[in-house]
Amino acid sequence: NPLEAAGAFAPPQPPSHAPQAITFADTNPRLGMYSGVVTITAAANEADIDYYRVYFVSGAGFQLEALGDPIPATGEAELTVTINGTVAPPQYARSLVAVSGRSLGEMPAQLSAGVPRVELEDYVLPESGPKSASWGGDSDPRSGFVSGSIFVDRAASEVSITAYNVYWRTANGTRGPLVGSIPAVGFHEPVCSGPACELIQTSRTSDGGYHYERGDYDDNEQATISASGPGRVDLTRFDTEYYYDSFEVAGR
Repeated sequence: NPLEAAGAFAPPQPPSHAPQAITFADTNPRLGMYSGVVTITAAANEADIDYYRVYFVSGAGFQLEALGDPIPATGEAELTVTINGTVAPPQYARSLVAVSGRSLGEMPAQLSAGVPRVELEDYVLPESGPKSASWGGDSDPRSGFVSGSIFVDRAASEVSITAYNVYWRTANGTRGPLVGSIPAVGFHEPVCSGPACELIQTSRTSDGGYHYERGDYDDNEQATISASGPGRVDLTRFDTEYYYDSFEVAGR
């Protein structure tokens, strides 16, 4: 009988006391990867608590996957979970929450349940810096005043860069006040992928462009050159064998 079966099922009975707080600071400089120590402040009353657990939670406040195993309640005021390696959070994860649990049930890992949370803030060091910087010269004729332009050659890839900061340098060579900031735009220079890349001759043009050349080619050669846009592709020569060969730009 379905009703009898349902009546025999005991609903979960989670603890009534939640942990007081959770803190975490990422120490991994790689983009999208996390390391560090998660600290949980235990509940003020642990009479009905066997353990605590940490979960990833989405931006909408819903539970995703757990971070590590349950942490036994020991009576200590603080408990920690150390991420010694590197952890890539699940897609859509925006926060960490701490919940309390026992054999009869566990508190829901949802923001609406009133459990403590901490935002996931990715600590990132740029993987590369600007290629070069140059000063166009002082254009202010007044003594003691400087005016002009600083030219920055962007990094090969700006995937881990949000801005380029320009500072004064003091007389003793140390960093001085901030002059200004140049926003990153998601630039990455052209990158070739595919088995035929090593056969393609690559060079730079006088105006800063990229020149790719492959003469007579063999069967089954394939290469994809990707770059951030907008941009312009100029074809100076192109030979194909009808039906068997193709050339696509931006998916066309």
